[in-house]
Amino acid sequence: MASAGIGWNLALTVLVVCACGLIWMHWGTAVSMYDLWSRIHAYNHAFLIIPVCLFLAWERRHLLRILRPGPNLIGTLCVALFGAMWLVSDMTDVVIGRQIALVGMTEGLVLATLGWRVFRVLLFPLLYVWLVVPSDYGLLSGLQNVATIASAWGIGLLGIPIFVEGVFIEIPTGRYWVAPGCAGLNFLLSGFALSLLYGEQMYAGWGKRVGCVVVMIIVAIVANWIRIFGLIVAGHYFNEIYDINDHYTEGWVFFAIVVFLMMWIGMRFRDPVRDNATRNEALIGTQAYTAPTALVYYFAVAIVSAVVIFGFPAYATYRQNQPGIAVSASVEFPARVGEWRTSTKSSSWQPSFKGATAQRVQTYIKDGQSVDLFIAYYARQGDGREVAAYGNQVYNGGTWQRLRNGSVSVTLGSDPAIFASTEIKRGERRRIVWHAYWVDERFTSGATKAKLLQAKAELFSGDRRAGYIALSSERTDGTAELATFLKSLPPFRSLISSGAAGG
Repeated sequence: MASAGIGWNLALTVLVVCACGLIWMHWGTAVSMYDLWSRIHAYNHAFLIIPVCLFLAWERRHLLRILRPGPNLIGTLCVALFGAMWLVSDMTDVVIGRQIALVGMTEGLVLATLGWRVFRVLLFPLLYVWLVVPSDYGLLSGLQNVATIASAWGIGLLGIPIFVEGVFIEIPTGRYWVAPGCAGLNFLLSGFALSLLYGEQMYAGWGKRVGCVVVMIIVAIVANWIRIFGLIVAGHYFNEIYDINDHYTEGWVFFAIVVFLMMWIGMRFRDPVRDNATRNEALIGTQAYTAPTALVYYFAVAIVSAVVIFGFPAYATYRQNQPGIAVSASVEFPARVGEWRTSTKSSSWQPSFKGATAQRVQTYIKDGQSVDLFIAYYARQGDGREVAAYGNQVYNGGTWQRLRNGSVSVTLGSDPAIFASTEIKRGERRRIVWHAYWVDERFTSGATKAKLLQAKAELFSGDRRAGYIALSSERTDGTAELATFLKSLPPFRSLISSGAAGG
């Protein structure tokens, strides 16, 4: 690339310096991504993404040699916008938001320092690098449910007696749980990443590339169904219960064989090797700016990048080091809620919310029926003290297991609201749980909306108090009891002791 002249020397110097500063200032975000790649099997493939992207960039070196990089102010705008996204995500402790912002700032730097023509040549590897962001894209629960249904359908075709409850499959020789780790997210994400690369390398037309990705997604999902089906059927005929949430090695060997067969079939439809020389004329361009002008623009890029790279994390650190507001609060449950009265009976259902100013669970009884009420209260949300945060549990996942999720329209006092509804089990015991977040003086059943309301309060100096309310009955047909109880419940604010300041 040295033959391209001083433009490359200047551009790469600015890019490398800014990129090193970016990673240094956002080291915690980078480490959080690495931790998820290492710890969660579904994201192990992310270790290969960056090496693959570097190889793809090297593969395009003959095109890059004929280009002259130049500064691009749209790239600096992207850096600033993603930097603002990182700050908001940090204020609300949205881990995936910080990770997306880090990748976005990096790609903004590439556009800002190398220009649009170079960015266009590197477009596929730059888009491909987004796969390093670890996320289940909201698919995990759906994959889990569909895998259960599909596997159970196949088992039923063999005439094996079967009973399905939520994500549990019971046959005469044993009971199986299709856990989140068995949903097939690992096959799906790995297959998606591989099919994108395979399609780009083997096919020239978009039709074949899209078809390659779609087919691989379907095959990855079905392969996991077959894996679950095979383990349960083998357990039945060999009279041995296999842990379908284990056997990772056997699962990956099976998936590797399937992928090899798909790649072999795909080779039959590959296009001839592309002649990149025909594209050169369209890519050749002179430096967009004269040398003095380019220096001025690169100086502007460096200034904006420095403000974003160092300014936003510095402000976040400043906020975290501010002394917190000393508050003391407690959850005060009334002795009676309508016809319900408190009981000394302790509940086996114990939610847990880390960093809460106060949290408490109380059992109420009426005519032999019982309802458990849980409230967590945050006097002021902050770092490590968010109501919608990873690790906050409306039920103990070690002892209780989810059967199904849903939502329900309720009336809390006189106010309508939407609560989430979750059915859980422990052994033969069942529970139904209604739960919702309380943020910015309103109830919401979704963690995403709760985070948005928290961001609004943080950015516009709103009410930073937050809470969580959940009520549960061991009768899964006890929805009428829960609805009656909620309607009689006093306003949420009145359940918190006075003197707990928000804001």
